[in-house]
Amino acid sequence: MLYEKMLLEKQRLEKDIRYMERKLKTLPEGRLICTGTKAKPQFYYAIGSKRKYLSMKETAFITQLAEKKYYQAKLQDCKRQLKGVIAYLKTHNPALDTATKLLTATTKCSELLAPIFRPTNELLAQWMTASYVQNNKYPNQLRHETVHGIKVRSKSESLITLQLVTHKIPFHYEEELELGDIRLYPDFTLRHPKTGELYYWEHFGCLEDVSYQKTVCQKLQLYMREGIYPDTNLIITWETREKPLTIRDIQDTIQKYFM
Repeated sequence: MLYEKMLLEKQRLEKDIRYMERKLKTLPEGRLICTGTKAKPQFYYAIGSKRKYLSMKETAFITQLAEKKYYQAKLQDCKRQLKGVIAYLKTHNPALDTATKLLTATTKCSELLAPIFRPTNELLAQWMTASYVQNNKYPNQLRHETVHGIKVRSKSESLITLQLVTHKIPFHYEEELELGDIRLYPDFTLRHPKTGELYYWEHFGCLEDVSYQKTVCQKLQLYMREGIYPDTNLIITWETREKPLTIRDIQDTIQKYFM
């Protein structure tokens, strides 16, 4: 999303501003005045109202003053751009979106809006609302309310759920899947909204945890043993504390597989 890009742009500008402010402290006092022509330039060194002519023998000093002139101009540009980015972030924060709140709120309004986001294929719409065997382990962890009253275990899964609903992609949450003699509960079991093709979506959080990494590898190995392959019919997203899952990540994933 553009919002995430603007957050990154804000960080870049702030970093550039800090660099230029440090750089300017290392350069000489005063300012450079350039006159004459390109063929016969003339340079003056000015502090306040006083100015001094600089000969070409002082090229190194002239260059430092020119560098200072550039960084001062660049610093002003970055500060101006930063003000614009901050203004954008204040008015375009997704957390302020009222339409999204109407969908995620546990109110009658959310129920009334549900038919608008019903899958267009009637058979797939019926599949989505049909009962299925769901994971019944640790029900106390299902504490994130989402659209249609579905409860999920994490904020990231709630973001995925919202995007699936708004793109009219039929899905089941933590539906039982038998792989040989093992039962799994993929985060999402999905059907392609046009072809009905079956997909599984696993979101892996906390990937910096070494013990969790082993669990992820074992799970992927089990999927592949049964002919369910990443980037084919197994969708994988992930996050760490340093790189949380974003709405843009989810939208890009949906675009890749279903649009």
